[in-house]
Amino acid sequence: MNGAFVISLDFELNWGTFDGTTIEAYGENLLGVRQVVPSLLDMFAVHQIHVTWATVGFLFYETKAELLKDLPTIQPRTVIPNIPPTTGCGTSG
Repeated sequence: MNGAFVISLDFELNWGTFDGTTIEAYGENLLGVRQVVPSLLDMFAVHQIHVTWATVGFLFYETKAELLKDLPTIQPRTVIPNIPPTTGCGTSG
């Protein structure tokens, strides 16, 4: 039987921390992603390492208006009370 070693990375930026910290407290780490990701990609390529990436779909929108236009009118329910899946869409800049 052959095994497999899998590296799976989450590319969430602030979506992964919005309920536990602030931009002021964590912002430098978020900006550091722009340096770390290209370095990781280079390292993975050099060593022929295959990885999977999970990316928050909201990151593909360039403006808040564009994102809000595409939100579904019927939204999924969340299993976490008081934290809807689209928290912050209507309030953050």
